[in-house]
Amino acid sequence: MLALGYSFTDKNLLAPHTSYVGLANYHELLSDDVFKQSVKVTAIMTGLLVLLPNALGLGIALMLSTESRLSAVLRNDLLRADRPRRGCRQLHLAGDAD
Repeated sequence: MLALGYSFTDKNLLAPHTSYVGLANYHELLSDDVFKQSVKVTAIMTGLLVLLPNALGLGIALMLSTESRLSAVLRNDLLRADRPRRGCRQLHLAGDAD
């Protein structure tokens, strides 16, 4: 809450006097091109790193929940854990029964 209060002033830790400036700091921030570019990059990265993987995961889950030949093949290939994956070697630990 203190930071919010300071945002309406021209607070400087090196100067003893602080004066109220109102929304001038916010007006300056919103007119800054670097701030606008950083908001744009943040929105793009949020879309790519959060929304896109979630949308893809939801799409795959919906596809696997339907009854079709493709979903049966994918469900069998992706979700079966009782056999080793293609190209992977089975790990045999000492003491395991063959």
